[in-house]
Amino acid sequence: MRAGKARNRSVRYTPYPSRRPMLKFGVIADVQYADEDDGANFDKSRTRYYRDGLRKLRRAVDWWKREGVSFALDLGDVIDGGNGAKGEQDGALRAVLAAFDELGKPVTHVVGNHERMNFSKAALSQRKEWSPEGAGGRLYHSWCLPGKVAGSAWKVLVLNAYEHAAIRHDDPMLRKLPLCSEPDYTICRDLLLSRNPNLAPDERAWYSGVYWGSGLADSDARFLPYNGMFGAEQLRWARAEIRESSEAGQRVVVASHTPVFPGSSGPADVALDAPEMLRVLHECPGTVCAVLCGHAHDGGFGVDGEGIPHITMRGAIESDAEDCCAIVTITDEAFSFVGKGNQPSHVIPLKP
Repeated sequence: MRAGKARNRSVRYTPYPSRRPMLKFGVIADVQYADEDDGANFDKSRTRYYRDGLRKLRRAVDWWKREGVSFALDLGDVIDGGNGAKGEQDGALRAVLAAFDELGKPVTHVVGNHERMNFSKAALSQRKEWSPEGAGGRLYHSWCLPGKVAGSAWKVLVLNAYEHAAIRHDDPMLRKLPLCSEPDYTICRDLLLSRNPNLAPDERAWYSGVYWGSGLADSDARFLPYNGMFGAEQLRWARAEIRESSEAGQRVVVASHTPVFPGSSGPADVALDAPEMLRVLHECPGTVCAVLCGHAHDGGFGVDGEGIPHITMRGAIESDAEDCCAIVTITDEAFSFVGKGNQPSHVIPLKP
């Protein structure tokens, strides 16, 4: 999740009745559960409903079961980072995983910044929720959906927008000496320091009350400590996956916690190397059919210059509605994102 408001540049297609559903799955983002009273975001402009996140998740699971989804997609930040500071991250995680288990269907979890705030990267890579069998310990992976829809087989590409991150689960305020020297951390920290003068001289000043975004142009607005990087290795992997799908005639749905297209969120809410990942998604026209993200709690929607639709879900943690979730239905005619509560809906026509 990000700390402030996201700009919602929503562009909706006109819904129309679809024929029989061919594929259906549930989606939710930024549950950020904690056994805490309501609080506020970083700049105190929004209420956060910590306990209510679990209730919203349970209501989402009940809806998904009634609608007969085949799996669910958690777009990250499933528990709040504050759990780790109190040593309560394991109990909070058990609570939300128990809620997902009630679905009785597979659930794909995406790594968000709050996962990195609660657990080390090594710990996440040892859990099947984020590194399932076949992922080889990576926190990004892909899997193919059964059958064909709209004349094609479909693949879900699960990205890790925090493969590199200037986030420490064991030092959330980044005050400990000596400063962290792990490559996973320093590659991100050094990039942030090189592009954002507000973060000087080093990370020990980042949480001292300084406004990170002061004076930044839109082109540099993403260089903030709560955003992470895909990294060169994951970019190569994603390129190979998309090329393989293109050659096989597959269509691809991309899932990432952090958006990669500013038009679906705002320039401060995308991954640090979002432009590089966006170029990868564009390499095989017609292959990537949709990108689903969280992180920016106001949500948003936009179609990039190559025609790929990007849907950023509203965050359940800051939703004052009873529900904040969605179901995606893919038919021969359309990719339909049906929101519930204050989650907007979008219908994206599919070309033959």
